[in-house]
Amino acid sequence: MHAVKRTVAALSLALPLLIGCSGLASADTVVSSGSTTSVGPGGVSTTSGTTVYASTGAGFTVMETTNTTVVGITGVQTSSSTNLAIFQ
Repeated sequence: MHAVKRTVAALSLALPLLIGCSGLASADTVVSSGSTTSVGPGGVSTTSGTTVYASTGAGFTVMETTNTTVVGITGVQTSSSTNLAIFQ
């Protein structure tokens, strides 16, 4: 269980950095990321998210990514979502 906690903690720190670096090539790009980790009697949960806002000339693109991992009594559950909006 201790090794799983360390893995979850490492992923929660590393994942936003990896996702955030993809938007640095654009000149008008803003990257925002964050993460939370909670520990309680039922287990450990971590959530990380990244938002990338990029200007595309007359419009803009927004991409949001969220990853959640829960380690508890019933095992490990993971979920992720990506939302992409393009405005012209």
